[in-house]
Formats: sequence, C-alpha cells, structure tokens
Amino acid sequence: MTYQPYNVVEYLHAPTGAMVAPAPNSTIGPLLLRQAREHLRVQIELDNRPQTRIPNRPPDHEGFQPDHEPFHEVGSIDLPLGGSAEASVLAFRVPAGYDGIITGVGNTFTGAGFTAGSGAIVWRIRRDGAYFRNYSNLIAEYGDDVSPSDLDGGLMIHSGELVEYTVEHPSAASALVGRVVCRLRGRIWPRR
Repeated sequence: MTYQPYNVVEYLHAPTGAMVAPAPNSTIGPLLLRQAREHLRVQIELDNRPQTRIPNRPPDHEGFQPDHEPFHEVGSIDLPLGGSAEASVLAFRVPAGYDGIITGVGNTFTGAGFTAGSGAIVWRIRRDGAYFRNYSNLIAEYGDDVSPSDLDGGLMIHSGELVEYTVEHPSAASALVGRVVCRLRGRIWPRR
C-alpha cells in the first residue's frame, strides 16, 4: 500500500517503501520540505543540549550488580533532653571513589509514651549538611527493631559525602526517656 504523506513525521516514520514522495510540483511537496527542515532543526537542537543524566547512577539501580557492596549502618543514642539541639545518631562517610544508594531507612524509639505524629521526636537524614527531600521532618517511626523500611527509588549518595541520621527532641516540656535507634541500608559501587 502506498500513499502520499501529509506531514514529515508521518513520512519519516513510515515503513520503507510504504510512501511515495510527493511530486515536486504538488502543493504538498514544499510543505513537506519545510516540515522536514524544521523537524531536522529541532532534532539537532535536542541532540546538542547538555545531557542531564544522573551522574554515576548504575544502569540497573533496582538490581544488585557484581561490583556493588552492601552496607547496613546502625546507630543508637539516649534520646536527647527535651529542647536540646539536633543530635547525630549515626554518621558515615561514603568511601572515596565510590557512589551509592540508600535503599532502606529505619528509626525507632525504645522508651514509653511516644505518640507517632506528635512532633515530640523528629528524625532527619542529611548528606553534607543538606537534608534529603522528604526526610527532613520524620515524626513517626519507620521500620522496626530488626529491619528498615524499603525506599522507592532510593537516596543517592556520592564519593566523600558525610551521611547522617539525626534526632531532635524539640519540646522542653516532654518527659520522654529512652533510646533512639536509626538504620540505613543500601549499597555502594566504584565510581564510573
């Protein structure tokens, strides 16, 4: 089956031999030529754009690769006194020459009287002092005493960055007493 195209995209994406190029003296020919030039100009502009890929993300970030090394960091401290500053529960530095991804997080309080969502305890995760998006105001426990909760997509970490899981007990009137436990699970790989 052959037919005459009415736009350049239709012409460029047709199976080989399915289309007949319009005759040069037809009214479609000049229109198709203008569309082809514009399509080509746009493609060249798109091809010359700076690439915005995520640096050093593994091709299959959901699957474990042979050169990936798992990590499982755990930290525990006594809950800071009410009204005190944010305290670091666990901290680690990504090894030089490696990038990675955090695939699970967990934070629990071992004392009594904590109500999830009350804001009496606030957990945060940051790298090099900047909080990860959506992890700057965790007011409920994640995971349990054994394993962290899985993250959709994960949190990227890069060579040399300091990763911290912190806790704050903002209310001076709160009488909570107990321990805070934080966990981070993920993997690292040699920088590509």
